[in-house]
Order: sequence, then C-alpha cells, then structure tokens
Amino acid sequence: MDNSTKSQIESSCFSTEYLANEMRFSEWRRSIATLFDVSRPSQHSSDEFNATIKSSLLSQEVMLARCDTVEQRWQRSVLRFAEDGLDHYLIQVQLDGKQCVSRGNKESWCTAGNLMVIDLADKHDAYNVGNLSNFSVIVSRHMLSPLLHSPDSQEGRVLSANQPIVKLAIEHMKSLEKIAHNFSPEEAASVVSPTLTLLASALNGSTDHVEGGQAIVGKSILLRCKAVIEQFLRKNDLSVDFICRQIGISRTNLYLIFKPYGGIQSYIIERRLRRCAEDLLHPEKSVLPIYTIAENWGFTSTSHFSRIFKKRFGASPGDIRQAKSAALLTPEDCFDNDIGDRHYEHWLLETLKC
Repeated sequence: MDNSTKSQIESSCFSTEYLANEMRFSEWRRSIATLFDVSRPSQHSSDEFNATIKSSLLSQEVMLARCDTVEQRWQRSVLRFAEDGLDHYLIQVQLDGKQCVSRGNKESWCTAGNLMVIDLADKHDAYNVGNLSNFSVIVSRHMLSPLLHSPDSQEGRVLSANQPIVKLAIEHMKSLEKIAHNFSPEEAASVVSPTLTLLASALNGSTDHVEGGQAIVGKSILLRCKAVIEQFLRKNDLSVDFICRQIGISRTNLYLIFKPYGGIQSYIIERRLRRCAEDLLHPEKSVLPIYTIAENWGFTSTSHFSRIFKKRFGASPGDIRQAKSAALLTPEDCFDNDIGDRHYEHWLLETLKC
C-alpha cells in the first residue's frame, strides 16, 4: 500500500517477479483465487511464469486493476458467488493479447482494444492465448445494475471498439489506468458516477446481443418486481397474483418481463436456490439442518429441493456444505517482501462487500 502521500487513494502491487520460478504459479494461483480458479495448459505448466496485478481502490465499492500475465484458464463456478459474496461486475478492456470466453454454447474472442464483461455472480469460463494485459473496473452490482437495460445478462459479453460509445468507454478506462493511482480521495469520488454512467451507456448501447425484457416494459418495473420477489422470497406461497397486486401490473406483462429468465417461477426458484447455497456455506449457519434452510427459503419438500439443487449446482446440499470459503485476510497478512503486497485480495474479500 502506498502510504507516502496520505492524500492519495489506496494502491496495491502484487508480483511474482522476485519469487523462485517453481513458486511463482502456485503463489499466483493462491492469490488470484479471490476472483478466479486458474490453471495452466499442460504443455506450459513447467514454463517460466510471471504475473503482476496493480490495483487502486477508487471507492469502497469500485476497484481498478491492471493485470499482466501469461497463458492460462480463468474460471468461476456457479457457486463462487455463494462462497465469496462478490456480487460485482468486472468490466475489462483488453490491452494486449486475446481471450476466448464461453457464453452458453457460444464462444467469443476478445482481442486487444475491445471490452469484455464478467458477472462475478455468474459462471465464467475463459482462457487467454500467449501473454495477456488487461485493465478492469470492478463495481458492485447495486451501483451499476440500475443503470443497465439487462443487468442479469452481461456475463461473457464482448463489445467491439468499432462502436463509438464502446470506444469512448475504453478510452476513459485507459485514462483511468494511467492516472487513477494519483487521485486524492475527493478526486476519485468525483469520477465514480461519470465512469459508471459511461460504462452503462456502452453496455446498453452496444449492438452485441443481450437477452432482456426491457424492450417490452420499462426497466423500473422489472426492478420493482425483483425487489418484491426479494422481499417476499421466504413466503412459500409467493405467487404470480401476489406479485401482480404488489406492483399493479397484469399477469401477461409479468410473464413478458420474465420470459428472458425462463419464466417468473424459474426466476423465483433460482433466487431461492442461491440463498440456500449462501446459507449452506455460511459458518454461523452450519448447525442448521438442511431441511430448515430449505424451508426458510420457501421450499416445502426437502426431496424436491435436494433434487433441483443438485441439478443447478452439480452437487447435493450436503456436499456443498462441506465446501470451504476463501480464507479471509487481515491487513497485517497482506505484505510480503517477495511479492509486494496482497491488499487487493483484502479489498475483494472485505472492503468491496461492506
């Protein structure tokens, strides 16, 4: 952390440069595990490895990060959100190299100069070829999603710099990468809102396909529906009619709004399953029986819950309960003369989630 000028925002630099070659990848994998599970192609597993992350904390909910490394695979499982609680977007400009990202059955290449969106609450699977350099803005969902037409359909999008609004956002991010570490806290606070507005404009204005129901009804209605569902998610008889009465819309409109999510009932089940996964991994709730957790989130049949939970997450509730959350770091644990510091890990695990 840079303490030389107290008026500057917090910064961090992690690097494997001064480690013995045989230790570099294992130390990197342990560090970046706060965001991704990484692996190397077998033909490169014993090659010389290097990785550097330079980060700045723009605010308590926005982090900037420059990453320079070599060929590897980057993954987040569907359960990582439940484990680490990172309900954030990672918007990344490719500075050098190229990445292939899977989005459903589709694969897209993000080449130098273009933009990629990662939803940390969703499954992510990508790999880069050769050396890689990128710069990312990591922002909490509740700050950016109200500005987006399709907040839950962003994972894996690749946006071309050929589109003017995307190009503008990319140039803004490149400027941040160069000067943000010199910002005072007041200067940093002043750029958060325009940065998010510009990024949202790029994501909304891109011609890249997004599945969303916003063309049918206003964004505000969808957000109100989601808020009602979250408020009454524990209600085991949460129904279409109840939601319609709360919002003041017709059943037809409600069905249209949630058609991109597989239907209103599918959306409710998905939200309940995620809540159950969070509780199963929460240390303070380890004494609660699985059936109690299921009942708390509106599931009336334990066998039905176990079946759809395993289908969704690939493991039974009992198996998931044995999973271990990422170890929490204290600021005192974050400095090492050989790697610089690991403050960015602490920010991801603690600060950005506050």
